[in-house]
Amino acid sequence: MSEEVRGQGEEDTRSRVMRAALEEFYLWGYKGTSTRRIAERAGVNEVTIFRHFGSKSELLRVAAEQAFQELSMPVPCEEYLRLPVRESLSKFIGAYLEMPNGLTDLFTLGMSESFAHPQMAELFKSYAWQNRVNLAEYFRQMHSAGKLRETNFSVLAHIVLSSVYSLVMVKRRAPEKVSRDLKDEEVLACLVNGIACAYGAEPEEGEGAEGKDQG
Repeated sequence: MSEEVRGQGEEDTRSRVMRAALEEFYLWGYKGTSTRRIAERAGVNEVTIFRHFGSKSELLRVAAEQAFQELSMPVPCEEYLRLPVRESLSKFIGAYLEMPNGLTDLFTLGMSESFAHPQMAELFKSYAWQNRVNLAEYFRQMHSAGKLRETNFSVLAHIVLSSVYSLVMVKRRAPEKVSRDLKDEEVLACLVNGIACAYGAEPEEGEGAEGKDQG
């Protein structure tokens, strides 16, 4: 067997173990998950896990880090700036709302294990921080385009993302009736209406995307 083929096989094994580990962690949490069960789900020998990762704690860190790196984030661009204020806000903030809903297990794991595993806290904090930076930059560009009035856009981004992440946790952990009442489209409408009413501004004549920046 060539070194290249062997290397590909090793990488495939690592990927299978990481996927299996996340699935087990999602179901049972860190404490409730055993390396034996991860090995069974991945179709490998338990010794293989320790050969590749050294410990269950390191496996959690590496698997979660890989999963967070694979997440895509909405990025401010001209496409959003050309839309009317409410439509632009709905599309951009809506993209943030869709992300954790499609990856509820990863977000829940990141938040629930942060206290016991500082490395998880750092991963989640780094991801959340980059999201906040992108969202604040979007608000600044909307301001420069004359569509939003000036405010502290970093704080505004923090408020929006706090609402999004809280929604994920509540829908995952709250009784079914509460979760059922928290419809994504209604939460999005509240966020959009609040921002549009408080900070929405019609473009002034002659002011466009090259208008004055917040500074």
